[in-house]
Amino acid sequence: MIRKTYYRVPRSNEKTLEIESMPKEIFDTEEFLALAEDASKCLVKRLDGETKLKLRTSRYLYTIKLDPSEADTLLGRIQCPKEEQ
Repeated sequence: MIRKTYYRVPRSNEKTLEIESMPKEIFDTEEFLALAEDASKCLVKRLDGETKLKLRTSRYLYTIKLDPSEADTLLGRIQCPKEEQ
């Protein structure tokens, strides 16, 4: 018995589900604080001359790069659990 397999090709006018897997970089500290309210955790990565903060939300990973003094003041205002990397 021979079986034929047909694959459905989506039409150009159909909407497709797009999943973004890249983190989103935030440049405004106030926006970062607003996103931190819904975050499950905040990851802190200290590099030479800068500190990267990462917020893990249910949908995206948000990042911001700051100098160490700004990052410390921002970390004091964030209420979610903090984890050093």
